[in-house]
Amino acid sequence: MDGVYKPQAQGCNTMTSQTLTKITPLRAWRERRSLSLDELSARAGVSVATLWRAEVGRSKPYPRTRRRIAAALNVDVAQLVDAAWAVGGDWAA
Repeated sequence: MDGVYKPQAQGCNTMTSQTLTKITPLRAWRERRSLSLDELSARAGVSVATLWRAEVGRSKPYPRTRRRIAAALNVDVAQLVDAAWAVGGDWAA
């Protein structure tokens, strides 16, 4: 299998290969630091759910939360910015 979800029946929710292969800067930095979501959550004092939603682009964390995540990863907040998150707001703020 090539890692792309292929529904077996018509009418199923489908995901494109782009959806499955997009890696946000947050996830890239977390993986580069060899941290699980649970480990980053503990270091940053942020819930796993919040981290997951930020990683998949479902939400933009509050500025204070962004700073906590960046500090836990030892990066600048600007390094976590993704073009998709910046639409409609400045993630680096």
